[in-house]
Amino acid sequence: MAQGTATIITENNIHNWVGEAQFNRGMRYVHEGLIHPHYQSGRMIRGWCYPRDNQPGVYYVWARTAGIRICDAHCTCALGKYGICPHVAAVLVHFVRDPQCYRRSFWQRLFTRLPMPAATPVIPQTQQAA
Repeated sequence: MAQGTATIITENNIHNWVGEAQFNRGMRYVHEGLIHPHYQSGRMIRGWCYPRDNQPGVYYVWARTAGIRICDAHCTCALGKYGICPHVAAVLVHFVRDPQCYRRSFWQRLFTRLPMPAATPVIPQTQQAA
């Protein structure tokens, strides 16, 4: 990444962007592991946030940053039109805590999250007596 385009937001910046109540709700999403990172490209951070309490669906989140500043953000939830919701807070906090996760490819993230299947022994077929 070129110098000057690094995303260096902090949890304090996120708190200031979404406010106390939404930040605290977003932290619950982080602690419950309901965040799925998508990717970071330059100043854009994208991710998904799963609803709490086993509700169906997923919220898609994106945020654009400039250094320590959050320029704008959006979420597909009812509150997220202007990016001031717990899902935006959760994805951004997750990014601050594990930025490398957003730089891995889709396949790298997929295979590091999936359990490896148990090895199945190969049993050679026995020849039948003629």
